[in-house]
Order: sequence, then C-alpha cells, then structure tokens
Amino acid sequence: PIGIDDYIEFKPIDGTESEILLTDQYGISIGHEVDLGLSVNWSGWDLGATSTRGYGAHFAWGELEPRTSNFTKVGYQYYYIGESGEGYVLIGDEISGTKYDAARHKLGNDWRLPTATEAQELIDSCTWEFIACDTIAGYKVTGPNGNSIFLPHNGCYLDNELSHRREHFCYWTGSLENPRYVKLLFNGTADKKPGVYSDTRRTGHCIRPVKSKE
Repeated sequence: PIGIDDYIEFKPIDGTESEILLTDQYGISIGHEVDLGLSVNWSGWDLGATSTRGYGAHFAWGELEPRTSNFTKVGYQYYYIGESGEGYVLIGDEISGTKYDAARHKLGNDWRLPTATEAQELIDSCTWEFIACDTIAGYKVTGPNGNSIFLPHNGCYLDNELSHRREHFCYWTGSLENPRYVKLLFNGTADKKPGVYSDTRRTGHCIRPVKSKE
C-alpha cells in the first residue's frame, strides 16, 4: 500500500497533456510536483513540510529563513527604524523567482513563490472541498485534469504567537499590494471563502511553491 510519505515524481508528457498521479486514501495526488491542469505546477506540500498533510514553516515576506518568533516590526529584516522615521524597505513589487524568494532559495530547480495571478487561477479554476485528513483539516483542491493538492489549516504567526492553526490556511504570494501589504492565498472563518487577500509583510505565513511549465 502507498503511505502518505510515498510519492512518484511528476513527469510532463507534453505541452497539452498531464499525467494522472497516484492518490492516497483521501483522493489527494501523491507527488512533490503536481500538474493541476493550470498555467503552473504546484508543490504537493508546504515549503518545510515532508508530506502532503504536514504543516510547513513560517516566513516573513521576502526573508529566506523560517522562524517561530519575533514577527514584529523590529524583528522584520525589511523594516527600517531610524532618526528620520520608520517604514518598510521596498524590495520589489513582485519577488517571485528573485533573490528574496524563499522557495527559490530552499528548493532551487525553478521552484518559486506563486504570483497573485497564479493564486487567483487556483481559486477560479479548481474545485475546493473542505476535508479532514486524520486530525488535520484543510482543503482538497482539484484541478481541471483531476489531479489534486491539499492545503492544511496551517495558521500564521502574529508577533510571537502561532494563531488560528486548525482554523485557516494562509500562503504568501510574491506580489506586493502596497509598501505595507502583500497578496496572499487565504481562507478565514466559515463565511470567508478561500481567495486572494492581503496581510502585512512582517506576519509569518507558509509558502506553497509553484514551478513554471516548460
């Protein structure tokens, strides 16, 4: 039998077809790189996790290393406090695939943060189903071709506290909304559907990498 940590590598067939991957008992595709039939391929698990159902590491936007504390203005690498004032340091309107991209830094091989447009495509073009995999709740996201990924309720870090685990998921995109806020893939309370929202750059969120199709 296939365990939750077993997977087969995705190999694209050509530019128009996609391989149907093996699935676990919840119908979630088993593979690190999953073709959902969209413009990019999505990772089967969070950056820092080791399986489809694992929680990933939390990063402040633009930082390359995860942490579990001090998600504050003072602790954020790209916040300036000085005699002339304070504010966020601009590192780009789009950091996907740049030197500020933690997915690119950690994984290489063309992995990167999704853009806000690619996150919106995941929302608009896939079927979303709330499920519980053993004790971990989240969303099974099924693409037009039948392959699927699981987005666990991984929570976020506010200052020094991990909040809302088991209540919502939140994933950075590489797309800046304004100097303070960044677009992210998020679901909140029951009346807030999964979508692309925004949050402050210093907050600790997970990353679900993507890879451009060849």
